[in-house]
Amino acid sequence: YSRCTWPSPLSQLDESVAEAVDALNEESAPLPEGAGGEDLPIISFSHFLPRLELSPEKRFLFLPNLNKAVGSRFLGDRVERLGSELHIFGHTHFGWDAVIGRTRFVQAARGYSAEWRQRPASMEIGSLPKEPVVVWDSDTGFAPKMAARWSEYYERNARTPEITHALAPYVAGAYRRLPGGEVADWPMGKPDSASR
Repeated sequence: YSRCTWPSPLSQLDESVAEAVDALNEESAPLPEGAGGEDLPIISFSHFLPRLELSPEKRFLFLPNLNKAVGSRFLGDRVERLGSELHIFGHTHFGWDAVIGRTRFVQAARGYSAEWRQRPASMEIGSLPKEPVVVWDSDTGFAPKMAARWSEYYERNARTPEITHALAPYVAGAYRRLPGGEVADWPMGKPDSASR
């Protein structure tokens, strides 16, 4: 982010940039009459994450600082005010299908070929990568919930962001171990080489 410069009074040291970018949405067209009702559900989209809960915790990430730049609470507040029944997001390239509050959140990233070779299980959702994921059909409505590794992990396990001294085994090898540092258990059990 050191290459970004923002006009005053915006600063990347506070929330002013995220707030200013979010405010650009105020210029969008109004929703049609009845939007958000049973006959006209709202499906919204963003590149960035509207909620931090839509990303694995930092101890599970090869880039632990990733979560500092994946989205904003302003985007999350906007999706909530909008009343989206489904919000499709991207940026982190993890397959995801979870309901938080009244909104279903789906990420079905096409990603990079290297990601599919290195960690296909964390990207898979629905029929990806063979074909695009269908989330809405005009005859049948919303597609059923899809299997996705990380969102299913968090359906079974509470988030524990207070664990900051332990890294997942697949991450720990990339970093020098400091005093007090630990290697955590595999979050979903040690994989065999075929399921990485």
